[in-house]
Amino acid sequence: ISHGNDGSVTKYAGLSKQGLEDICCGLKVKANEIIGLVGDPIQSECEDGAHLHFEVLKNGKSVDPVPYLKSNQANQK
Repeated sequence: ISHGNDGSVTKYAGLSKQGLEDICCGLKVKANEIIGLVGDPIQSECEDGAHLHFEVLKNGKSVDPVPYLKSNQANQK
């Protein structure tokens, strides 16, 4: 997901689109809109259980995602 003109992009992997077939690349989404559900892990990750791969990029470079998570912001107040 591109977050406007500031160079911020978030990437998600391991999502299930079950019931969300209308979600596609290039679609505009709003904050808090469901873009996918946590899917079943691939065979090599089965022992980890269901999980999500989340990445934040700023101007094409990976950055620490923790400052972007709401629960982290709430804990720092």
